[in-house]
Amino acid sequence: ELASAESQREADACGAEQDRQAVCRRLRELASGTASLDVRLESSRGAVVVLEEQRLQKEAERQRVEEELHAAKQCLQRSDEALDQAIANNEDLRRQMEAQRTQAQSAHHRAASERYQQKEADLADLLTEQRREALQLAERSGDLEQELGARAARLSRLRLAAERKASERSSLQRECALWKAQEELAARLHAEVERGFVEAREDWERQLQHLR
Repeated sequence: ELASAESQREADACGAEQDRQAVCRRLRELASGTASLDVRLESSRGAVVVLEEQRLQKEAERQRVEEELHAAKQCLQRSDEALDQAIANNEDLRRQMEAQRTQAQSAHHRAASERYQQKEADLADLLTEQRREALQLAERSGDLEQELGARAARLSRLRLAAERKASERSSLQRECALWKAQEELAARLHAEVERGFVEAREDWERQLQHLR
């Protein structure tokens, strides 16, 4: 019985040790899981903070949009009221503009008619002046043609006189050349006579000296 009790005790001790080891492993696993959960929890807390900030930003943006929408609605309401007032006043303005347009059109027609009549009178005066200038130009053209004919006749006479003068000049040049040649010949003959006279005188003097 003691042996059996000892064996049973050892078996119980071995089982208890195994249970203790299993519990230790489980504790380590739980500790590791707890650390992982802490990390995930911290990350989730950070994400929650970010999401809360984003929510606050979205809420502020929503409020800003609502305020802008409210302001836009008020502005639109004021614009509608102003438009209604403008439409109410538009009929009076249209009647005033129509009256002004009619007056302006009448004034424009009168001014256009006056300008047309003035242009017609100016055109008639211009045509009369052009006819008068055309007659003057025709008369002047006739006078110029007569003057041109007279100048052409005078030019023809001057050309004939110039040709005669050129012919006379050529004749005089030929006579001058002839007289110059005769003068040169006379000068040569005179020089020869002078040399002959000098030689004769020298010969005469030699003969006189010889006779003496």
